Amino acid sequence: WVKTLKAPNPGVWSIIVGKESGLGTSRTGYDIVLQTPPYQGWVDFEVWSGAAVVSVGSHAPINDGLWHHIAGVKSSTQVELFVNGVSTGTAPYTLGTVSNSEPLHFGSASHPKQWYFQGLMDEVRIWNSARTQQQIEADMTRELTGTEDTLAGYWKFEESAGQTAADSAGNNDGQ
Repeated sequence: WVKTLKAPNPGVWSIIVGKESGLGTSRTGYDIVLQTPPYQGWVDFEVWSGAAVVSVGSHAPINDGLWHHIAGVKSSTQVELFVNGVSTGTAPYTLGTVSNSEPLHFGSASHPKQWYFQGLMDEVRIWNSARTQQQIEADMTRELTGTEDTLAGYWKFEESAGQTAADSAGNNDGQ
């Protein structure tokens, strides 16, 4: 769940959540970003492998000061983006396995530390399986136990201080 407080500066994306390493042709990983003009306020789900990227966007702004549920899903054949439980589009996925050793970051890029998201965030979830629209709709407004099958990470952001978010699904505390 995200709520924007301020639009990104022109030419500078706002990274909502990401696990990426490198820049340009050496970039690997994934992120969910808030776009800048001419796509002001659109959200994109991107998967990177070197110079290749697979991306799918919302095609409508979410920088309206309201809470929005954002879900990026990657399967072996496609990537799909959901906003408020509704699919906004798909793209064929052909990059194979994409991994890196960077930690998961909330509200900024992992390297270099920049592209800050200016807004509020609640309940980030990472799954080890591609979720269906029905699963997303069923769970998006429900608090999880943290023990659900294929749930790899679950950050509720209920800490009262500090820069580390506790993972309610295991040992993947995030920054």
